[in-house]
Amino acid sequence: KTLFRSNLIVKPFTILPYGNLAFRVNLISCFIAAGCLGLAFYFFVLFVRFETAILGCVFFGFSYLFWNNAIAPEVYHLHLIAVIVFYLIWLKSLLDFRMLILLSFISTLGMGNHYLMLYLFPLLAYAFFANKNKLSFKRIIILLLAATIGGTIIFYFPLRATKEPLLNWSKPDNLNRLVSHLRREVYQKLEFGTQITIKEKDRKSTRLNSSHIPLSR
Repeated sequence: KTLFRSNLIVKPFTILPYGNLAFRVNLISCFIAAGCLGLAFYFFVLFVRFETAILGCVFFGFSYLFWNNAIAPEVYHLHLIAVIVFYLIWLKSLLDFRMLILLSFISTLGMGNHYLMLYLFPLLAYAFFANKNKLSFKRIIILLLAATIGGTIIFYFPLRATKEPLLNWSKPDNLNRLVSHLRREVYQKLEFGTQITIKEKDRKSTRLNSSHIPLSR
């Protein structure tokens, strides 16, 4: 589902000659969390005093949720980085069309890590209308092209799934499974307006365990 589970970012850390595989995979989370705090500080100092920004980052970095996810291979710190980068570019995109192109790319690229980037799309639309006087047919095509290039990250999912990795979450190796994967249908809760019943939960769980995770290589 994510860049973590697709190995795009984790793979280089797995070849480090130190510790076991689990340690090396978890190590990337520490680096991403550190980078997230650095970006958060840069973002904070745009609006508050230096000392306040430092204090905010200290409390944020040592908070239970942030620390707990910094020592496990999760997606949330990478998502926070994408969100912070989005806001930093968005502030500039209101006056600069070139930043709007980059914003379009970052918006869809971030979707490859977590679908919650969707909640930032209204800000993308606002930036689009803020630049409406600068838009032309050619520039609209450029924006769509940038968004499409960022969105091509999702095609890595079926390509990797066809290789039958040991952990093949949802096995998105065809169009139907890919759509189901992107809609997070395997998750046992209400999402995207679709309610999953207890019976459906059991069926999806059984299908995942029996078909989507190969028992032998």
